[in-house]
Amino acid sequence: MVRDVPLTQPVNTLERRALRVLAMVHELHKAGYQKLRIFSGMNPSGTHWRCHITPASNIGWPSSEPIAWDDLVATYSTSQSGSYFGWEDAKGKKARELARLFITRLPRIAEAGIGQDRAYAGWFVDMLGAAENGRLPIFFADHPLTINEEEAPPPPAPPERPVDDNIVQAYEGGNQALQRAGYPGADLDWGHVHRFTDRLEPFLNWYVAARNTQDPEGKTYGRIAAGIFLEAKREFAGEER
Repeated sequence: MVRDVPLTQPVNTLERRALRVLAMVHELHKAGYQKLRIFSGMNPSGTHWRCHITPASNIGWPSSEPIAWDDLVATYSTSQSGSYFGWEDAKGKKARELARLFITRLPRIAEAGIGQDRAYAGWFVDMLGAAENGRLPIFFADHPLTINEEEAPPPPAPPERPVDDNIVQAYEGGNQALQRAGYPGADLDWGHVHRFTDRLEPFLNWYVAARNTQDPEGKTYGRIAAGIFLEAKREFAGEER
């Protein structure tokens, strides 16, 4: 959708402050806090706009509403005027300055928002363009709302799965032990290792059991570690056919 590019700030003070909060979230996304999400709307009397900011892990999808309200939720209401989030010294601050204050004063929320969610960050840019043209995001109000599916935020991205060092060490150590014992090692495929984290618990159980065996040559450890790798590799090969 093509929109105008406003050259001036809104005349309405409340709208201008609401836009500043949205711009602050955009700055946080740019800084790597893309898992921060908003749940915004109108107060019961319809006189003020509210914006709740929380990490995606606290969103009760398919709603955009936070699951828990007593933790990891920062709230701004235009009734607070320029005292963003109740900070008296925030008056007159620009979006980037507010973003820095948010990180330092709400570190738990900020930390929980670290990570990439490009689908949401892209949606947010589009929403921000609409807001700058007079359409603030409203997900709740004291009257029935119909939210256009195309304007609704995307679902939270799946949690990022870090590669577990123990799994990598198991494969690498297993290969070395096999080679010392005269067995061929299993090539370490990093793409598969990332997917192995889905099977983390059984792999680690086998790894620990193998590591704890009284085997100075590491044959048992090597066989089990490489066996885990080869079994998963065959499974993945079957999935990819």
